[in-house]
Amino acid sequence: MSRREWVCCVRAAKMPGVRALAADRSGDRLCLVAGLLLAALAALMLSPRAGWAEDQKVAVLVNGCPQEFDPAAFSRDGVSYVPLRQGVAAVGGTLEWDAVNSRAIITSGTKVAVVNKTQGLIVNGSMFIPLRMVGEALDCRVSWDGATRTVRIETRETVPVPT
Repeated sequence: MSRREWVCCVRAAKMPGVRALAADRSGDRLCLVAGLLLAALAALMLSPRAGWAEDQKVAVLVNGCPQEFDPAAFSRDGVSYVPLRQGVAAVGGTLEWDAVNSRAIITSGTKVAVVNKTQGLIVNGSMFIPLRMVGEALDCRVSWDGATRTVRIETRETVPVPT
């Protein structure tokens, strides 16, 4: 075995999962294949969000009126999220932030919803809340149309359309 083959096999033997390949000592080709496999595995593991579906923009209708949010509403892992303040305003609710307990207290008429900071998502400095959880807590009907990627919210009371 040449020094080059020995060095390659010793390096491969130090890496988990490559020990059997290194023990084979069949030369440069085996070490090259092992190196390429490890490089591909490392690239997959280090790439951002490898294997996960990307966030997808969703449309939101409140009582049939399209809502525009900035930043936009999105779906992640089957849950639709909207920006906290704008989402609450869209369903006619009021928002109070409890800084001591890190939670949002959302009210609409006699209904109250509490969203802990851990239940929402912080994306680029904005807090997003799960739309269905808050809508149903405030006695709204929430439905999902997967074909058009649209969340439909029907409030029990008439919500004034923002101008």
